[in-house]
Amino acid sequence: MGHRIGDLLCLFRPKRVRVAQKNISACFSGLSSEQQKAMLRKNMRALGLGLFEILICRFGSLSILTNRFEIVGGEHLEKYADSGVVLLVFHFSNIELCAAALYSRFPLLVVYRPHDNPVIEYTQRRRWSPIEGGLLEGDRQSHLFDRADVRGLIKALRHNKNIWIAADQDLGKKRCVFSSFFGIQTATPLAPAKLTASGRAKALPVVFTRPTKNKYRIEILAALENYPAGDDQIDADRFNEIAEKVVMQEPESYLWAHRRFKTRPEGEPPFYEKG
Repeated sequence: MGHRIGDLLCLFRPKRVRVAQKNISACFSGLSSEQQKAMLRKNMRALGLGLFEILICRFGSLSILTNRFEIVGGEHLEKYADSGVVLLVFHFSNIELCAAALYSRFPLLVVYRPHDNPVIEYTQRRRWSPIEGGLLEGDRQSHLFDRADVRGLIKALRHNKNIWIAADQDLGKKRCVFSSFFGIQTATPLAPAKLTASGRAKALPVVFTRPTKNKYRIEILAALENYPAGDDQIDADRFNEIAEKVVMQEPESYLWAHRRFKTRPEGEPPFYEKG
């Protein structure tokens, strides 16, 4: 059903499909036209699967998928139990389900953007209510962190918490620098590096893939050395270098439908067509 819905996206969400097509053609220019079309179709199908994964995450029981999750690299996270950890994750179609799966095994605070629709916001928060007690001094009611709550995030890291943050989207020029991502100058947020430094934390990348149609794999990588470096350009370049490597683990499942290259350096023409 997820695959069929993905096929229908090509008919009913043409703008999003055009964005994904533009991104794939620019980032994978070495592929033939037919190979790019094949990746686009797989990408739309991954989005279709992602819809059902979100529904399971928000309304179902993760126990029905327990045997399908393989989580490796947990020792890297456990190694820093006495310090804050920033988990660097990236926008794949199954990001929410993988966050919930990891949360079921390890203490985790997830940075997110509150939704404007109160009903959708409620469904987002259902999965993240505390099992027992509070998170810092018993004063929080959710394991979700509004991304605008920078002070709260830093405080949590200094209380040796694990923060999950996906910062690989175009948020405009504010608090970003331009850095190469698949050979394209990309507005790259500095939040991961700044949080890691301010929280006196370690940064650990996370990779999640679907090795087969019945399995999910979550891999926590070793902590990054010399990150942040204290130089915004170096930190942004390092972040995008990691992002590229992670995306290449399963490029067809990345969120190519996002207008990742909307913000352009001064003097460059728009990346996407208007309309």
